[in-house]
Amino acid sequence: MSSTKATASSTCAAKFSVRCALLWSVSLQQTAWACEVRLGGALAATGEYASYGEQVQRGWTLWAERVNEQGGLSLPSGRCRIAMPLDLRDDQSSEDLSSALLEDMLNVSSPAYAALDFVLGPASSGITLGNSIVAERHRRILFSTGASETLYNRGNEYIFSSLTPGSKYMSSGLESLRSRGAESVVFAHEAKSFSASVCRGANATAFALGMRVVGYYEYEPGK
Repeated sequence: MSSTKATASSTCAAKFSVRCALLWSVSLQQTAWACEVRLGGALAATGEYASYGEQVQRGWTLWAERVNEQGGLSLPSGRCRIAMPLDLRDDQSSEDLSSALLEDMLNVSSPAYAALDFVLGPASSGITLGNSIVAERHRRILFSTGASETLYNRGNEYIFSSLTPGSKYMSSGLESLRSRGAESVVFAHEAKSFSASVCRGANATAFALGMRVVGYYEYEPGK
């Protein structure tokens, strides 16, 4: 093939690709959505857990944007988009405020009712526990970012998490230490549910590995 023909062929292919991309883009823009799925909840934008709250917010927002870009969710009613922006309200890292905000968002008689289909959990296992109780009462599934087992051992059928349980957080690290000859270990944690869950699990793992736990301490938060 001559260079002229090759160039012409490449140009045609490029134009065809551009047309296809434009048609695909227009097709997405003209999608007739069968429904809109509303997600939201009480999440820290200020206070102690603001940094983690921001990570959670960014993660869910990115997920929702990608889902919508790729044609939405496939549900029995058809293709459904995620309502944007997500309805996330600042709980100021407060357990009491977080539960109260979520109660208002799920209570149909409240002026702050948000008609949520699913609840996004806050940025703390302790705060999530209160929210999970509210979500259960209103029969809304809460997607949790808390890893403490206490959240999932209450028989609540409306809380879901894909995170590694807190009790397993140190398992691989302890296994690695043991394989390198470590024989003893000390644990210390803040007096918080998540921290306690992590160290209780680590303590059990250490014993299972034949390691000697020479100390196990709990201290008040912030000390």
